[in-house]
Amino acid sequence: MTSADPVALKSKRKRAKETDQVIEPTGTTGENKAQKKSKKVKEVIEPTADSIDAVPVKEKKSKKRKRELAEAADAPPEAIPNPEPPAKKRRNKTGFQDPSGDSELTDQAQKALEYAFMQFRKPKKWKFNKARQNWLVRNYWSSEQVPDAYTPLVIQYMLKMQGGAREGLVKSCETHLAPPKPKNVDVTSTSESKDSTEAKSTEEKDATPIVVADAPPASAQRARALLDALTSPTSS
Repeated sequence: MTSADPVALKSKRKRAKETDQVIEPTGTTGENKAQKKSKKVKEVIEPTADSIDAVPVKEKKSKKRKRELAEAADAPPEAIPNPEPPAKKRRNKTGFQDPSGDSELTDQAQKALEYAFMQFRKPKKWKFNKARQNWLVRNYWSSEQVPDAYTPLVIQYMLKMQGGAREGLVKSCETHLAPPKPKNVDVTSTSESKDSTEAKSTEEKDATPIVVADAPPASAQRARALLDALTSPTSS
């Protein structure tokens, strides 16, 4: 049995030692990389202290906003500022009274008078409406439906009517201006205490009708104003 060469044995041990030193650091490096990767994952998943502290701030802002809205709702109307200024009302240059907003007018009267007023206020937007015109023709004679303040407006509107409608207005005016028909009133009065002469005189009076004239209608003045306007040389 031969003894091992000491030089060869020493060389073999040296190589084995170098191999162990190379492998050991490699394993350590892999572990370090895994730890770093795990740390990054934890940093992404786990919330930081800043994010946790930011949540109550949002809740405080939300509660403050709700409190401000509640206070604004409880405040009186005059305390709430109006962001939009009120629209400027156009000046009435027609010379006629504006029927819009007149609470004393009926619903139909206000619509008809506003229709006539629109013809002079905004002629480009005005559109003919037969129902509104017929209402004005029928109710012009009534001071309840068409107050005196609006008669100039209605007369000026009717002056623009032509053809058969204009002729019908003239006839209506003449009808309202016609003298009233007299009424016969029979007066019967007898008295047994009177003598025969007085009784005879009473019978003669009974045979004679008493004429009682009606009071002039309220529409006569309107009829005269409208007829004068329609028959004026400048109106045609």
